[in-house]
Amino acid sequence: MRLQPFRKFQRFTILCGLLVIGASLYWGRVAMLPTVAVPPVISETTYNPWIRVALTNSPVRSVELRCHGAVTISSANSSDVLQRADKISVSKVSSTPNGIQIGNLHVPATRIEIAVDREPGIRVNNHLYRGKIHLYRMRDGRLRVVNVVRLEDYLASVVDSEMPREFGQEARKAQCIAARTYALYQQQQRNSHPYFDLYDSTRSQMYLGVEYPGPQGQRWAGESKSSRRIVNETRGIVCIYNDTIFCTYFSAACGGKTIQGTDLFADAASPVSPVMCEWCGDAKLHRWERRVTTERFLKLFDSQKLILSENALAVNDMATSALEANPKDTILIQQDDTTIELQRHNIQQRLGAHVLPSPLFQVILQGTDVVFRGRGHGHGAGFCQWGARGQDKQGHDAQKILQIYYPGSQLVEMAKQ
Repeated sequence: MRLQPFRKFQRFTILCGLLVIGASLYWGRVAMLPTVAVPPVISETTYNPWIRVALTNSPVRSVELRCHGAVTISSANSSDVLQRADKISVSKVSSTPNGIQIGNLHVPATRIEIAVDREPGIRVNNHLYRGKIHLYRMRDGRLRVVNVVRLEDYLASVVDSEMPREFGQEARKAQCIAARTYALYQQQQRNSHPYFDLYDSTRSQMYLGVEYPGPQGQRWAGESKSSRRIVNETRGIVCIYNDTIFCTYFSAACGGKTIQGTDLFADAASPVSPVMCEWCGDAKLHRWERRVTTERFLKLFDSQKLILSENALAVNDMATSALEANPKDTILIQQDDTTIELQRHNIQQRLGAHVLPSPLFQVILQGTDVVFRGRGHGHGAGFCQWGARGQDKQGHDAQKILQIYYPGSQLVEMAKQ
């Protein structure tokens, strides 16, 4: 009888243990991921640091601004309040010799922060944003416009901006984790730019805000309940290699094989390495062909002594197929006694991505045309978005998708410090 209380306690302990295990299973795989301490620059409460996103690829002469609700304008350096307003109607923002002009309001400072009392409440060029806006007056009088927004709010827009809902839940989770890792990696590179961490375009990753204008003036959603759910379900999860966050490059479609990341990016880590991809065949640009006239092609090289003439042009491309093409492989372009060596990615830069969707192509001369037979859309390094869609359809989860495209990497949940 003396053992009975202990047995009751033992049963109670076992029951508690089962409840804990059940709760862990209920919360899913994310709850069971290992944790890793991360550098102080990305350790914010609830894994949600502020991210600085440049809203234009380069400084501009002016932007259109509108703020809903009470507005506070502060110094971006010291947070000292400079001005307050009940609201800001649609206003042109430009610089003055000693400050920044917002409609009829002049702010005598060259670096300011604009915040509203409720979010989302700031429109820049008719895009609606969460967070705050920083305006920096450059020395040449142009403005750098930056959205300072919490990471998880930023990602809710990135997920929808980068990948449609039709690509599937697990593919979008993988996209979210890759995007979170990419953003935090770029934030660590603070020396790259003093005012922002990322661009809002494909120079970094697409970010349209909460709402953006359609081609005929409609207001289109830049985030959704689906994207916010994806963000919450992967909250704090990042990719690491050797206990370190790395740059998780991704592109729309690799066309069957991803490339060695260091062929294009000096900071590419080991996981951004070539892998075969059998899942992106449904992409419209899985395979493509483009033709340009010899005359147009030769115009690219006027400064390098190739001339517009009927003289024989020769192209020596060692690739026997687009799949074997490498963006850094040298192609010899010959005309009479002149020979020019170019790499594929240089040719793509000269003709433009609207002509050549990727730097992975074979070059062939056909009569008076230069023919490019290529594969994929984008640079082709790392995560393949169309491939993730294909894997999702085959039942792969986000973790498997990412570990295929970043071999040797791990998923971890960031730990507070």
